[in-house]
Amino acid sequence: MLERFSNRRAFSATLLILCGFLSFSADLRGDELACGCREGVCGCVRRAELKGWQIVESKSFRIHHVGQSSVAERLAPLCEQTRLSLQRRWLDGTAKSDWSPQCDLFLYPSGAEFQRQTRFPMETWGFADLEIGDGNVWLRRLHVRADNAQRLDKLLIHELTHVVLADHFAKHQIPRWADEGIAVLSEPVARRNESRRWLEQVAAQGRIFSLKELASQRYVPRDKRLGDLFYAQSAALIEFLLTERKLSESELLHFVSESESRGLNVTISRWFSDVTMTELESEWRQWMTTSRTDIQLAEDEPRSDSGVARPGLLTD
Repeated sequence: MLERFSNRRAFSATLLILCGFLSFSADLRGDELACGCREGVCGCVRRAELKGWQIVESKSFRIHHVGQSSVAERLAPLCEQTRLSLQRRWLDGTAKSDWSPQCDLFLYPSGAEFQRQTRFPMETWGFADLEIGDGNVWLRRLHVRADNAQRLDKLLIHELTHVVLADHFAKHQIPRWADEGIAVLSEPVARRNESRRWLEQVAAQGRIFSLKELASQRYVPRDKRLGDLFYAQSAALIEFLLTERKLSESELLHFVSESESRGLNVTISRWFSDVTMTELESEWRQWMTTSRTDIQLAEDEPRSDSGVARPGLLTD
């Protein structure tokens, strides 16, 4: 679950990194498949072809695939609904109603094909590719493996969270801990609970990042255990701020923005006058060792009773 940002001024370099992917016309022509509404999202889905890719297009997405029409047609309304749900929760109605440009979603039929075309290791499974600057999102792309249907839907929720958050952080890149923490917290409840149970055990042993270490990470650690720990602790910090420090989602994003410009220590003192950064970290560490219920159980799937093995947020 990686993510790549670029600045508007580095556009040509981005195209080179993308291994020769061509830009796509906004005027695609194709056969209309269906129109309708689902859970408040209305639109039409149509089929087209371009440069060897078959394309299923909806209002905000172009889904590129090769021989996976049924998968792409199923994902179009799912992506639209997920986008809307994430915007309503995290952007508090401030998001633009239409995405321009649309989000290009590339589906790869195997890990080998994913690795060949993106030059990312097949164990990555998927990543968001975003170009931001001057308050705008200039490019939205998702690259995901589509050879595991069960994993695909969960992966899309995580990666689409990055794309949605880019609308708010279009001038300066969102800190990595906040971006990944919010994305993990947007995943299905069973996945989050699995991560919580593992982190509870690890935190009890004291084998975790300090708050300063977590906030200073610019990239997800490459080491498997440290990467999983980074995802789990990032989600735990976001949840702690929402549930224990009672920030709203909108307030949380402002807190994150301020922490990037002023530093976490100063931001904590401005937002929470009753504690120092050290005291807040102590509260957070204690909270991580305590069993807790999910903050959105009413909106999610039933809780999982699976074991407490390390969740493997990168490669399982």
